[in-house]
Amino acid sequence: MIPPNVLNIDKKEKLKGTTFHLFYQDLHTSTFFDSDFSSPIVWGNKTVVMGWIKKLDELMNVEKETKVRIYSYIITTDGFRRTDTYNGPISMIGKYIKHI
Repeated sequence: MIPPNVLNIDKKEKLKGTTFHLFYQDLHTSTFFDSDFSSPIVWGNKTVVMGWIKKLDELMNVEKETKVRIYSYIITTDGFRRTDTYNGPISMIGKYIKHI
């Protein structure tokens, strides 16, 4: 079993690209990946994952005005389905997250 609410230390400051993928397994659980799907950046409780997404500039070691793209997916009976896309600066992610 995967432990809950984990930040993958191996990924910190080593994120690949500026495109990210956010998967919602259920109403309370999320997993966040960069372009390398081999291991997640952070996973667990949705609130914890969202907190780290808001601090993406710290994880990437870049400025808050760096533009990123985040694709959001939800689980359906047929697998994951993309529901939303954020394309903008890290500083505005908090406004995006409130709408999810």
